[in-house]
Amino acid sequence: MYVRTLDLAKEYHVECYLWLPVFSETGILKPVFPVKNRNGRSEKKYHLQEGENFEFYCPSDTENLEKFIQIYEEYYKDLPFQGVFLDKIRYGSFANGIESICTCFCDKCRDTYIKNQINVKELAEEISRLIDGDIEYKRSPFTVKSYKNGGYEFQRSIWKDFFHIKQIIVKDAVTRLADYFHKMGLKVGLDVFAPFLAYFVGQEIKGLSKSADFIKPMMYRITQAPGGLPFETDCMLRETAGENIKLSRKAFREILGCRSWTDTGFDVEFVKKELEYLCGFGAPVYCGIEVNRIDSVAASAPEYIRENIKILGETGIEGFVLSWNLLSAPKENIQTVFEEDSRYNNMIL
Repeated sequence: MYVRTLDLAKEYHVECYLWLPVFSETGILKPVFPVKNRNGRSEKKYHLQEGENFEFYCPSDTENLEKFIQIYEEYYKDLPFQGVFLDKIRYGSFANGIESICTCFCDKCRDTYIKNQINVKELAEEISRLIDGDIEYKRSPFTVKSYKNGGYEFQRSIWKDFFHIKQIIVKDAVTRLADYFHKMGLKVGLDVFAPFLAYFVGQEIKGLSKSADFIKPMMYRITQAPGGLPFETDCMLRETAGENIKLSRKAFREILGCRSWTDTGFDVEFVKKELEYLCGFGAPVYCGIEVNRIDSVAASAPEYIRENIKILGETGIEGFVLSWNLLSAPKENIQTVFEEDSRYNNMIL
């Protein structure tokens, strides 16, 4: 299948990138080491549909990186791709539950925390306060005070230290992999969350961009599944601030400076601002937008696609990635992309 696809793309002078999940799904092919919660247990995985796996493996474990490289060399190395597109370069998100966000506590990660002056016992106790529903955490997720340009300030400073270390662990792992692929003459694209969500899953996008030939932020404004802006944000609020989503949404909107998010779409102006921030790092930005249609998950329509291309295209991005399953895109959605392509010529499928 890969060979035939590459032969066809070559006829049209189209670059091809090999999609590879890094810290998830590799366990299907090789024995790997999952992230551990503060009690030493592996974390649950989120199930969306058959064929997708949201079980996450520890980014600090060098054996996990070695197994990933082994998979590439055994199955894909001899195929003439022009680049690789690295997906799931993160920890589990709020879709996997609050315990997944508060990982990892394997021996390697504990040692890393200690080396960076994080008191592991104090961190575990703080996580317990969060999960047990301490009143301070019901007011604001992780005691967040403010948000600006992909970063948060907290009442409890231990959270800033914790998330910062997770970001360093992911960046170091991705840098190693990017160096490996660049030495082989391949370009490297990176799949990342929107900055306000990326912070919590170990993605410091400014640092990651230094290793990338392009980045693709998942700006899925209507997706009710992992990576979707309304889905991930509501998961965060349910997991941290309780079940009163309306009140939680209002408070967190004020922190973000976001007008609204509903089941029909996340604030396009807020997303535009997030993209403008990402365009300052040097790596070209290709914004991921939904063109597929899956009822109750991503009900994209021509009007929605047109709005995304028109408004988000006003930023400094290089183009769009038409996500996330082209085979599920109805004809009218594809036609809309063709119509808009006359004014915006960089589309990635």
